[in-house]
Amino acid sequence: MIPYIIAADLTAALFILVLIVTMHVTSKKPNKKTKAYMLSLWVCFIGLIFNALSYLLSGHISSNFLVGAVNYLAFIFIDVVIASYGLYFYYMVKERVENFSKYFLFYIFALCIADFIFLTIGTALGKLFTVENGTYIGGPWWNYCPIIPTVCVASIFIILTIKFRQIGNDYALPLISYLLLTFLCAILQLIDVNIELGYVGFAISLLIIYIMLQ
Repeated sequence: MIPYIIAADLTAALFILVLIVTMHVTSKKPNKKTKAYMLSLWVCFIGLIFNALSYLLSGHISSNFLVGAVNYLAFIFIDVVIASYGLYFYYMVKERVENFSKYFLFYIFALCIADFIFLTIGTALGKLFTVENGTYIGGPWWNYCPIIPTVCVASIFIILTIKFRQIGNDYALPLISYLLLTFLCAILQLIDVNIELGYVGFAISLLIIYIMLQ
């Protein structure tokens, strides 16, 4: 499974890099929505690299600190990806629903911060994972990692469903496609934590949005 995850992460990172270059070339005066999308691309790209490195380094180098640091960054960048997408989602909806409240954005950010704290404490205590002789070993808290990201994605989906008519099919359907794919990846990881396709799911979803909306 691990070689496939590494290959999927690196392939997705390549596609995201192409999108980043394309966006920088074509978007001469990006608006807030486009800037948020480009931010999502960058953090997803960085997360994919860290995730691939976490598998490549584990068991292949002797530095426990380096393996631990890369794995920690791979964990927390999921929250950064979700927060950046929450920002993009907010600007997308705001274009069609002028009274869309910032409180929803604060809610998503608060969940991501809570997950960041959980991951940081878990790493510090050795509950999230430990590293022995350069090899990553999942801890007892590892199974809980997908919970808050899944809640975030589900919350965005609920708001999208409520605001569907106001947003319009041309915006709502691509956003639903994005959310369904990321939600499916999150559910798969809840079922089996070894199926870590979160970053790949985000990358494919960002590609869908680029094709349909950008």
